[in-house]
Amino acid sequence: MQHHLLPTQIDLRALSPLAPSAQDLADFVRGADDVTLESVSTIWCLLPIVDGELQEEKLRTLLDLLTALDHNVDLVRDVMDLAQRERFAPKFRIFRRMYPRVFHVGMLRGIGQLLGAYLGLRDRGIGRRYDALADLPAHTFGHQLWQFYVQNEMKPAGRFGAYPYEQIGPHDAHHVLAGCDTSYEGEFLVLPFECGSSKCLTADFLVTMMLQAHVGMSLDPSVPPTRGLFDPEMFFSEFARGARVREDLLAQNWDFWAQVDRPIADVRAHLGIDAGGNVDSDHPQWNGKDSPKNLALLESSPRPAG
Repeated sequence: MQHHLLPTQIDLRALSPLAPSAQDLADFVRGADDVTLESVSTIWCLLPIVDGELQEEKLRTLLDLLTALDHNVDLVRDVMDLAQRERFAPKFRIFRRMYPRVFHVGMLRGIGQLLGAYLGLRDRGIGRRYDALADLPAHTFGHQLWQFYVQNEMKPAGRFGAYPYEQIGPHDAHHVLAGCDTSYEGEFLVLPFECGSSKCLTADFLVTMMLQAHVGMSLDPSVPPTRGLFDPEMFFSEFARGARVREDLLAQNWDFWAQVDRPIADVRAHLGIDAGGNVDSDHPQWNGKDSPKNLALLESSPRPAG
């Protein structure tokens, strides 16, 4: 985190691990704008989880810090509830906050979209736009997005049984732009990349990912939980790479369709996307979920708590 996010080089080995004093926090809050406070509190929300377990003492320390910042307090309280017992209510509250911030729809509408997709409702107009990507030249962003679906044997939005476009369409485009496949590792790279690019409130999003993929707690029933995927070097590298992107990729008005017929290298250069991810840009292989490493992780995934 120091290497990728902090602007100054500080010898952390010479510092004692002390929490900021009340006066330090008050001075910081007085001099910081809301975006800075949200960014700092988001990173702080991750720190008690990086060792792969939830400890009440660390969470109480975090709660005191975030209370002083007046940001993400409800999230930490929900995580503290989950540390005591994995229950539905705190998970529901996390997703209720996350949906409008990340998907730009309320949770009930989002559930309705998922139910509609499950029942076979689809947007044929969106489906036709995805189908047209197959005819674009191989070096274009749009054709690589099409290959992402073909190689993973996934249905793009707008087809029968596919995920709703609002919840999966931009995210899949982020996979291709960031150069991240569909393995656990690829998901754990593209999510901090997305959040790093964004000015929206994303702490709930990142903490959900950490609990699901690093702590082994089931929050999203469509994704098997696993343990120990947090690699700080890769995670904060991708977060910083996303922060250098010139546009907010999670913004509601961000439209990847305007870029689909351009060479993918030009789109990345236009957005300021540096090299990264886990896919060879010269010979992209987008299916990581069927790799031996990923299948082994899936086999060892913990069973959700009853």
